[in-house]
Amino acid sequence: MVSYNNANLTSMTDKELTKFRKDNIGYIFQQYFLLPNLNVDKNVKMGADLAGNKNHREIIDAVGLLNKLNKYPHELSGGEQQRVSVARALAKNPKILYLDEPAGALDEKTGRSVLDYIVRLKKQLGFTMVMVTHNQNIAQMAYTVICMNSGNVIDEYRNE
Repeated sequence: MVSYNNANLTSMTDKELTKFRKDNIGYIFQQYFLLPNLNVDKNVKMGADLAGNKNHREIIDAVGLLNKLNKYPHELSGGEQQRVSVARALAKNPKILYLDEPAGALDEKTGRSVLDYIVRLKKQLGFTMVMVTHNQNIAQMAYTVICMNSGNVIDEYRNE
């Protein structure tokens, strides 16, 4: 059984699971999955609209892209596209945020800045983060680290 807040996810219908994901889950994928026909502002606003969030531009500003509001994905660097993806997920105000190598396309300084912002929001809003990374520097930011190899847990520890 998989449960969240006393709700059994394994017994939900497809429609109920879709609503659960819409209401509770945010994703930051290794691939950006931006909509190519929407500019930065509208890609992020799409996430915000799912949650009725009106402050999506504050999030765009926090990831350093306020000057790129009207740019389309093909006009952005890989790192900028990744930051749009991060902003879109955060604008949704998720209760659980799944991250797959969220800083993979970013240089070390920008990656650290974006991750620091995500951690600040996590503390402020109280959501849970589940992150996949191969970067030990990023793993040091986590409270609990679970190391896996070929689908098996090989180590688990907590950071101070």
